[in-house]
Amino acid sequence: MSNEQPHIYFISPFSIQKKYGSELNHCIEMLPENSWVAVMDLDAMFLNPSKQIPIMYEYISRHSNTGLFLATSNRSGTPNKQRYNGVISSNDSMAYWLQEAENIVPTYSVSKPVKNFISGHLMLFSKKTWQQIKFSETLSILDVDRTFAQDVLDLGKEIHIMNDILIWHTYRLLTGTREKSHLF
Repeated sequence: MSNEQPHIYFISPFSIQKKYGSELNHCIEMLPENSWVAVMDLDAMFLNPSKQIPIMYEYISRHSNTGLFLATSNRSGTPNKQRYNGVISSNDSMAYWLQEAENIVPTYSVSKPVKNFISGHLMLFSKKTWQQIKFSETLSILDVDRTFAQDVLDLGKEIHIMNDILIWHTYRLLTGTREKSHLF
């Protein structure tokens, strides 16, 4: 077994046919075997990538048995700890969110294990985990992330939120959180 540093590949797949699970699997299949994969929604972005990406590598190093890492965001549809400060923010000031991310002092702590619905705006996992379960290719885009997370739990692996990673997520900022027509 190699002791080399894992490599994180960042992907944001899109399927014009709305076959999100198939597109995810296609993209991940091409990656090297010892890869880690960061899947990010197209309406999400790092607020300070030169600081946050090295922190993600440290999470992998410190918590390598985690099956799935998640991040906090300014706007998340799930009522778990992925909501920064526990709310769906309407604050659309990029300067505000850049400063919030800058103010985070890394502790490399993770949440208690997540056992309910997740928001897949940023998911980090090893290709080895993916090879055991892969993404469903028959589900709607809303169910792909949640089903993958449940499959991770069914493998006996834990899901944790990286408390030091805050990302921007547009998440229906202009249309309201209940609007979903763009997903189907």
